[in-house]
Amino acid sequence: MEIKHIKKVEVIEACHITKTNLIGNRYVVVEHDSDFTQLDTKGLSQLDISDKIENKVRIYTLKLVAQTLERFIVGNKKFVFKVTAVSGECYLIGTEKRPYPVINNSESYPNEPAGKAGNTLTVTYSQLFIAQIP
Repeated sequence: MEIKHIKKVEVIEACHITKTNLIGNRYVVVEHDSDFTQLDTKGLSQLDISDKIENKVRIYTLKLVAQTLERFIVGNKKFVFKVTAVSGECYLIGTEKRPYPVINNSESYPNEPAGKAGNTLTVTYSQLFIAQIP
C-alpha cells in the first residue's frame, strides 16, 4: 500500500515558469528560469484532488492545506506550487497562464493551551487535468 502524505511544498512566481508541456492527460514537464523555493511548513501538508463534470467536461480541483510558520505574503503576485509526496510523486498546482491558484491565509489564536495555533495556507486550483511531474 502506497503512503499518501505531502512532505514538501515549494513555490515559484508564475512569471518564472516559461512553459508547461502536457504529456498525455496527466503528466507535465515544467520549464522555468528560476528555482522553486521550499516553504517552511509544520508537519505534513494535505492535498485533496477531486473531480466533477461541468458542461460535459471533467474539471479537476486541487486543494492544498499547509501549516506554515509565518503568513505567506501574496501581494499582487501570481504563484505556482509544487508539492512532493512521501512516495516521491510531485504535483504542480498552477501554470504560467491564467487562471492562477487562489491563495488564502488564516491565523488561529486558540482559547485553550492545547488548541492548534498558527497560520494555515490554503491553495485551491481547478484545471482540465491532474498536473503530475514525472
